[in-house]
Amino acid sequence: MINYFFIQLKNKLFGKKNLLIFVSVIILSVGLTYIYHRISEENIYKVGMIDFDQSETSMDFIELIKNQNEIDLSLETSPEVDEKRLKSGEFHILYTIKNGFEGTLKSGEYKNILGYSKESSMQMTAWLNDFISLKVLKEWAYYDLYNLINERSTDAYTLKDYEKAYTENLENNEIISLDIDSLSIEQKSSGEEKKIFISIISIFMMLVTMSYGKEVLSERDMNIVNRLKVSGISEIKYLMTKGIILLIYLVTTLSVSALILIGLGVFKDFSLINNVLAFTCFIVINYLVTLLFVKLLNEKGKYLLVTQAYILFSVLMSSDLFKGNLPLVNQVKGFFPLTYLFDLIL
Repeated sequence: MINYFFIQLKNKLFGKKNLLIFVSVIILSVGLTYIYHRISEENIYKVGMIDFDQSETSMDFIELIKNQNEIDLSLETSPEVDEKRLKSGEFHILYTIKNGFEGTLKSGEYKNILGYSKESSMQMTAWLNDFISLKVLKEWAYYDLYNLINERSTDAYTLKDYEKAYTENLENNEIISLDIDSLSIEQKSSGEEKKIFISIISIFMMLVTMSYGKEVLSERDMNIVNRLKVSGISEIKYLMTKGIILLIYLVTTLSVSALILIGLGVFKDFSLINNVLAFTCFIVINYLVTLLFVKLLNEKGKYLLVTQAYILFSVLMSSDLFKGNLPLVNQVKGFFPLTYLFDLIL
């Protein structure tokens, strides 16, 4: 039994065909993920901004935005011309600081002080809007806090006194020292990179696992399983051996690929141990599903048809195409382990 296991392990890990597939998948998963990472690193927000308020607060706000490394800011003056430039793709988004920006903020309000137009439907425009909104909200909170203190102060309390007190307490207060100093492009793109990597690896794992089922059917047809029984290796031991070898092969592929990407600096928060455990469960469940198909389908033609449909529906159900709260869709999703893997890791 032990000799059989190591012979099979050697053939699976170091056989020319399997070794070629092993290297190809690592190159594919690492290559595509790394290419996406490099492209996302070059993302710059092209922003146009028109300042109708021309106040000290609006100018400070513009300076704040301009200091962000991820933003290429252009100060504009003509809404008509700038709308044309926006449509031509020169800007991802065009912001308008409305007249009364400073006065509205100082009065403790923040509604209707900033307008925007966008032609791009890229996700990064949504991130940029969130970032700008937080910056405006922080400016509003600064003045709103002053107004609140001023209302409750019995003595004259000027904005200059407040600025001094605010600065003195800035480092000692977690709330007022909160700084929105980055658009977190790296964090946002990291999620997409992980999704690309997990998608490639998981589909590869399903294809290899289902190919093991085809191998079992072929070896049954060639009477290899019965000959192993004569040698003292039962069908259960035979299937367990295949499962363990499959697990070692797939986990090795995952680990090597992930370690390369970690070494390249693509994954900074990729927990290898947790992900290996999640994928181990995924591999085991898929292997059990494969054995079920082998048990129910004795013909290779039917087996290939059913397994290909299974893989296709697994990919579709775990994709964004079927995201939603439709009860029937959610029930169908529950039959596919890939959906649980994506929910667990991504």
